[in-house]
Amino acid sequence: MKKILSLFALILSVGTALQADDLCVLRREFIKFGKKEAYESTCKDLMEGWAKFSAKKGVGTLSCFQGTDSSQYFYFYGVKDFKGLERRMKAQEDYIQGLPKEKLAPFQSMLNFITTQLQEARPSCSYIPKDRQSWDMLPQAHFYFWSLIPGAEQAFEAKLSELASEQAQSDHPVYFRCWRILLGGDMPQYVVGVFAITEKELNSAASSFAQSVTSVLSGELRSQKDVGAVFRVDLSLR
Repeated sequence: MKKILSLFALILSVGTALQADDLCVLRREFIKFGKKEAYESTCKDLMEGWAKFSAKKGVGTLSCFQGTDSSQYFYFYGVKDFKGLERRMKAQEDYIQGLPKEKLAPFQSMLNFITTQLQEARPSCSYIPKDRQSWDMLPQAHFYFWSLIPGAEQAFEAKLSELASEQAQSDHPVYFRCWRILLGGDMPQYVVGVFAITEKELNSAASSFAQSVTSVLSGELRSQKDVGAVFRVDLSLR
């Protein structure tokens, strides 16, 4: 049961206004080839039960992005502090422990592997105007995972802060959010999501944004990974 809990616990609670929270958990689920439809059907069934279970606890919201290659899904949830994180996890465990094993075993069999990381929102290094705060306002996304050499954090955040200020004055701004990873390997690490309304807008914005960042930090970047994604309202709870 503990192994199953570790596979599904964090999928169940994601904030729809993550930028307002201090802490964030990002969970990436990589699914096996040919399992997309079965995976999504199982998730919806589990989420329906979670929505009912968590209704009185106030911890049931969830937001989901699907990778454009259909092999991975991103689940975020934000909390105000570590006590809030503990409360959410306790509620999730209570729910999962009450489920029959035959509901969880199929879910586990569809997964290749999972990564989970704790992050801290960096609003000074982000630009999302008030009228675009909800995830579904900017459903197209491109996530960058940047690992820096130790000591490069200040220069990296300064560049993002500079870009955020520029967007506020632009007629065609690039919308982006930044999180600093708190736990994990290859530290320091950051996650930056570039967001847009349409895929065409995203392709143009993401490439120019990434170039602006990496051009001034090429000697301080240890590694970079990126992936496109789209918001899935049907796999999200509010």
